[in-house]
Amino acid sequence: MQSRIRCFVFLVSISMSFAVGICTANADPISGWEGFVDVYGGYSATSDDNVDARRISTNFIVVFDENASRSVSYDPSFTVGARFGSYFQYVGFALDISYFEANDPKFENSIFSTSALFMLRAQLFATDDMPQGQLQPYLGIGPGFFFIFHEVDFRPDISSKFDLTDSHIGIDARAGVRWLFSQNMGLFTEYRITHFKSDSVNDSVEINGQPTERVNATMTTHHVLGGLTFRF
Repeated sequence: MQSRIRCFVFLVSISMSFAVGICTANADPISGWEGFVDVYGGYSATSDDNVDARRISTNFIVVFDENASRSVSYDPSFTVGARFGSYFQYVGFALDISYFEANDPKFENSIFSTSALFMLRAQLFATDDMPQGQLQPYLGIGPGFFFIFHEVDFRPDISSKFDLTDSHIGIDARAGVRWLFSQNMGLFTEYRITHFKSDSVNDSVEINGQPTERVNATMTTHHVLGGLTFRF
Protein backbone atom coordinates (compact mmCIF):
# COMPACT_ATOMS: atom_id res chain seq x y z
CA MET A 1 0.00 0.00 0.00
CA GLN A 2 2.69 2.50 0.98
CA SER A 3 4.66 1.76 -2.19
CA ARG A 4 1.58 2.55 -4.32
CA ILE A 5 1.06 5.84 -2.49
CA ARG A 6 4.75 6.79 -2.86
CA CYS A 7 4.59 6.06 -6.58
CA PHE A 8 1.50 8.25 -7.02
CA VAL A 9 2.97 11.12 -4.99
CA PHE A 10 6.12 10.91 -7.12
CA LEU A 11 4.06 11.25 -10.30
CA VAL A 12 2.19 14.25 -8.88
CA SER A 13 5.51 15.87 -7.87
CA ILE A 14 6.90 15.40 -11.38
CA SER A 15 3.72 16.96 -12.78
CA MET A 16 4.08 19.99 -10.49
CA SER A 17 7.74 20.44 -11.45
CA PHE A 18 6.78 20.26 -15.12
CA ALA A 19 4.06 22.87 -14.58
CA VAL A 20 6.40 25.27 -12.78
CA GLY A 21 8.90 24.97 -15.62
CA ILE A 22 6.28 25.80 -18.22
CA CYS A 23 4.89 28.72 -16.26
CA THR A 24 8.31 30.30 -15.72
CA ALA A 25 9.20 29.96 -19.40
CA ASN A 26 6.93 32.93 -20.25
CA ALA A 27 5.73 31.32 -23.48
CA ASP A 28 3.23 33.36 -25.45
CA PRO A 29 -0.15 31.58 -25.41
CA ILE A 30 -2.33 31.26 -28.48
CA SER A 31 -5.01 33.95 -28.43
CA GLY A 32 -8.02 32.69 -26.51
CA TRP A 33 -6.35 29.40 -25.58
CA GLU A 34 -5.09 28.65 -22.08
CA GLY A 35 -3.40 25.49 -20.83
CA PHE A 36 -3.31 24.51 -17.18
CA VAL A 37 -1.95 21.97 -14.70
CA ASP A 38 -3.57 21.54 -11.27
CA VAL A 39 -2.26 19.59 -8.28
CA TYR A 40 -4.47 18.98 -5.28
CA GLY A 41 -5.17 17.11 -2.07
CA GLY A 42 -7.94 16.91 0.45
CA TYR A 43 -10.59 14.98 2.33
CA SER A 44 -12.71 12.10 1.06
CA ALA A 45 -15.70 10.28 2.55
CA THR A 46 -17.35 7.24 0.94
CA SER A 47 -21.02 6.54 1.63
CA ASP A 48 -21.98 3.48 3.69
CA ASP A 49 -22.88 0.41 1.67
CA ASN A 50 -23.97 -3.22 1.77
CA VAL A 51 -21.21 -5.41 0.33
CA ASP A 52 -21.62 -8.96 -0.95
CA ALA A 53 -18.67 -11.33 -1.21
CA ARG A 54 -18.20 -14.90 -2.41
CA ARG A 55 -15.26 -17.26 -2.29
CA ILE A 56 -15.07 -20.76 -3.83
CA SER A 57 -12.29 -23.16 -2.85
CA THR A 58 -11.60 -26.87 -2.94
CA ASN A 59 -9.43 -29.49 -1.29
CA PHE A 60 -9.76 -31.61 -4.47
CA ILE A 61 -12.48 -33.66 -2.80
CA VAL A 62 -15.04 -31.13 -1.58
CA VAL A 63 -15.92 -27.74 -3.07
CA PHE A 64 -16.52 -24.97 -0.50
CA ASP A 65 -18.85 -22.19 -1.68
CA GLU A 66 -18.86 -19.40 0.93
CA ASN A 67 -21.02 -16.27 0.75
CA ALA A 68 -21.32 -13.27 3.06
CA SER A 69 -23.00 -9.88 3.13
CA ARG A 70 -21.86 -7.00 5.32
CA SER A 71 -23.05 -3.49 6.06
CA VAL A 72 -19.88 -1.38 5.90
CA SER A 73 -19.17 2.11 7.20
CA TYR A 74 -16.06 3.62 5.63
CA ASP A 75 -13.62 5.76 7.59
CA PRO A 76 -12.85 9.28 6.29
CA SER A 77 -9.72 9.29 4.17
CA PHE A 78 -7.79 11.51 1.76
CA THR A 79 -7.48 12.25 -1.95
CA VAL A 80 -4.39 13.35 -3.88
CA GLY A 81 -4.26 14.05 -7.60
CA ALA A 82 -3.31 16.12 -10.62
CA ARG A 83 -5.20 17.48 -13.62
CA PHE A 84 -3.97 18.53 -17.08
CA GLY A 85 -6.03 20.38 -19.66
CA SER A 86 -6.85 23.52 -21.60
CA TYR A 87 -9.58 26.10 -21.96
CA PHE A 88 -10.77 28.02 -24.96
CA GLN A 89 -12.55 30.95 -23.35
CA TYR A 90 -15.37 29.37 -21.31
CA VAL A 91 -15.09 25.74 -22.45
CA GLY A 92 -12.34 23.29 -21.59
CA PHE A 93 -11.24 19.68 -21.43
CA ALA A 94 -9.04 17.95 -18.88
CA LEU A 95 -7.52 14.62 -17.89
CA ASP A 96 -7.55 14.03 -14.13
CA ILE A 97 -5.63 11.34 -12.22
CA SER A 98 -6.09 10.70 -8.49
CA TYR A 99 -5.74 8.27 -5.62
CA PHE A 100 -8.06 7.79 -2.64
CA GLU A 101 -9.11 5.11 -0.16
CA ALA A 102 -12.35 3.72 1.29
CA ASN A 103 -11.63 1.58 4.33
CA ASP A 104 -13.80 -0.38 6.75
CA PRO A 105 -12.18 -2.79 9.27
CA LYS A 106 -13.58 -5.71 7.25
CA PHE A 107 -13.32 -4.23 3.76
CA GLU A 108 -10.42 -2.02 2.62
CA ASN A 109 -10.12 -0.39 -0.80
CA SER A 110 -7.36 1.50 -2.60
CA ILE A 111 -8.62 3.35 -5.67
CA PHE A 112 -6.73 4.91 -8.58
CA SER A 113 -8.88 6.94 -10.97
CA THR A 114 -8.46 8.56 -14.38
CA SER A 115 -11.23 10.87 -15.59
CA ALA A 116 -11.83 12.68 -18.89
CA LEU A 117 -13.61 15.91 -18.01
CA PHE A 118 -15.66 18.44 -19.94
CA MET A 119 -15.15 21.80 -18.19
CA LEU A 120 -17.09 25.07 -18.07
CA ARG A 121 -15.94 28.24 -16.32
CA ALA A 122 -16.90 31.84 -15.68
CA GLN A 123 -14.33 34.65 -16.04
CA LEU A 124 -14.76 37.32 -13.37
CA PHE A 125 -12.71 40.40 -12.45
CA ALA A 126 -10.76 40.50 -15.71
CA THR A 127 -7.81 42.92 -15.85
CA ASP A 128 -5.17 43.80 -18.43
CA ASP A 129 -2.76 41.44 -16.66
CA MET A 130 -5.40 38.72 -16.26
CA PRO A 131 -7.70 38.93 -19.29
CA GLN A 132 -9.19 35.49 -18.51
CA GLY A 133 -10.44 36.73 -15.12
CA GLN A 134 -8.90 36.61 -11.67
CA LEU A 135 -11.85 34.70 -10.17
CA GLN A 136 -13.02 31.61 -12.09
CA PRO A 137 -15.92 29.48 -10.82
CA TYR A 138 -16.02 26.22 -12.78
CA LEU A 139 -17.85 22.93 -13.34
CA GLY A 140 -16.56 19.62 -14.66
CA ILE A 141 -18.14 16.27 -15.51
CA GLY A 142 -17.12 13.16 -17.38
CA PRO A 143 -16.52 9.40 -17.33
CA GLY A 144 -14.07 7.95 -14.85
CA PHE A 145 -11.95 4.80 -15.06
CA PHE A 146 -11.44 3.33 -11.57
CA PHE A 147 -8.76 0.74 -10.81
CA ILE A 148 -9.47 -0.76 -7.37
CA PHE A 149 -7.66 -3.03 -4.91
CA HIS A 150 -10.07 -4.83 -2.54
CA GLU A 151 -8.98 -6.46 0.73
CA VAL A 152 -11.84 -8.58 2.09
CA ASP A 153 -12.07 -10.06 5.60
CA PHE A 154 -15.57 -11.45 6.17
CA ARG A 155 -14.58 -14.16 8.61
CA PRO A 156 -16.07 -16.39 9.95
CA ASP A 157 -18.69 -16.52 7.16
CA ILE A 158 -15.86 -16.68 4.65
CA SER A 159 -13.11 -18.78 6.20
CA SER A 160 -10.10 -16.71 5.06
CA LYS A 161 -9.20 -13.22 3.88
CA PHE A 162 -8.64 -12.54 0.20
CA ASP A 163 -7.46 -9.76 -2.12
CA LEU A 164 -9.04 -8.82 -5.40
CA THR A 165 -8.13 -6.32 -8.15
CA ASP A 166 -10.39 -5.07 -10.91
CA SER A 167 -11.32 -1.97 -12.94
CA HIS A 168 -14.64 -0.24 -13.55
CA ILE A 169 -16.23 2.68 -15.41
CA GLY A 170 -18.12 5.33 -13.45
CA ILE A 171 -18.89 9.05 -13.26
CA ASP A 172 -16.85 11.99 -11.98
CA ALA A 173 -18.40 15.44 -11.35
CA ARG A 174 -17.08 18.53 -9.60
CA ALA A 175 -17.65 22.22 -8.90
CA GLY A 176 -15.06 24.69 -7.71
CA VAL A 177 -13.56 28.15 -7.82
CA ARG A 178 -10.06 29.39 -8.72
CA TRP A 179 -8.36 32.57 -7.58
CA LEU A 180 -5.33 33.67 -9.59
CA PHE A 181 -2.77 35.71 -7.68
CA SER A 182 -0.59 36.10 -10.80
CA GLN A 183 -1.01 35.52 -14.51
CA ASN A 184 0.47 32.03 -14.22
CA MET A 185 -0.39 30.76 -10.73
CA GLY A 186 -3.30 30.57 -8.33
CA LEU A 187 -5.24 28.60 -5.75
CA PHE A 188 -8.46 26.63 -6.08
CA THR A 189 -10.93 24.70 -3.97
CA GLU A 190 -13.55 22.25 -5.20
CA TYR A 191 -16.17 19.69 -4.29
CA ARG A 192 -15.98 16.42 -6.23
CA ILE A 193 -18.20 13.34 -6.32
CA THR A 194 -17.23 10.01 -7.85
CA HIS A 195 -19.53 7.03 -8.32
CA PHE A 196 -19.07 3.53 -9.69
CA LYS A 197 -20.32 -0.01 -9.09
CA SER A 198 -17.69 -2.61 -8.33
CA ASP A 199 -18.63 -6.09 -9.51
CA SER A 200 -15.13 -7.47 -9.15
CA VAL A 201 -14.20 -11.06 -9.91
CA ASN A 202 -11.08 -13.19 -9.87
CA ASP A 203 -11.52 -15.28 -12.99
CA SER A 204 -7.87 -16.23 -13.40
CA VAL A 205 -8.81 -19.51 -11.69
CA GLU A 206 -12.29 -21.06 -11.96
CA ILE A 207 -13.93 -23.92 -10.08
CA ASN A 208 -16.93 -25.58 -11.72
CA GLY A 209 -16.95 -22.75 -14.25
CA GLN A 210 -17.28 -20.07 -11.52
CA PRO A 211 -14.72 -17.39 -10.57
CA THR A 212 -13.09 -18.24 -7.25
CA GLU A 213 -13.66 -14.77 -5.72
CA ARG A 214 -16.25 -12.05 -6.21
CA VAL A 215 -17.14 -8.73 -4.52
CA ASN A 216 -20.15 -6.50 -5.22
CA ALA A 217 -20.06 -2.96 -3.84
CA THR A 218 -21.21 0.55 -4.73
CA MET A 219 -18.65 3.32 -4.23
CA THR A 220 -20.03 6.85 -3.93
CA THR A 221 -17.30 9.15 -2.61
CA HIS A 222 -17.48 12.84 -1.69
CA HIS A 223 -14.23 14.84 -1.93
CA VAL A 224 -13.41 18.30 -0.58
CA LEU A 225 -10.21 19.44 -2.26
CA GLY A 226 -7.78 22.31 -2.52
CA GLY A 227 -4.62 22.94 -4.49
CA LEU A 228 -2.43 24.97 -6.81
CA THR A 229 -3.15 25.84 -10.43
CA PHE A 230 -0.47 26.68 -12.99
CA ARG A 231 -1.40 28.55 -16.22
CA PHE A 232 0.47 28.84 -19.48
